[in-house]
Amino acid sequence: MSIHDDILIRSEDVTVTINGEHEIFMGADLQLKAVKAIIESMDFKFAHEDDYAYSQKAHIQIINSLGKSIKSEGIYPDEMPNILVVQSFLNWFIDDEKLHENKVYAELLKDDEDL
Repeated sequence: MSIHDDILIRSEDVTVTINGEHEIFMGADLQLKAVKAIIESMDFKFAHEDDYAYSQKAHIQIINSLGKSIKSEGIYPDEMPNILVVQSFLNWFIDDEKLHENKVYAELLKDDEDL
């Protein structure tokens, strides 16, 4: 059963309101849709005029946040740098378990093939 809801997220000086349908308690599925939409809509083509390395700096911050999110599951030690958490997760996902070849995960990664 879908629930239409507003999810409010606050961080430092930013407030984000996500409005939409979700089926998972507390709207994790809606939050994921919003994060994907924001990341996929980012365009750094002109940011290099102010800072040549802005794109790399932005992407590394996204990766750092992703590592923090993965680490919050309690699998990786708190003292492990977030970027190494992402690397370890990807190594496990791709090399060890080959989950990208699993039908369920391959479907989630399908956008890759459409490029």
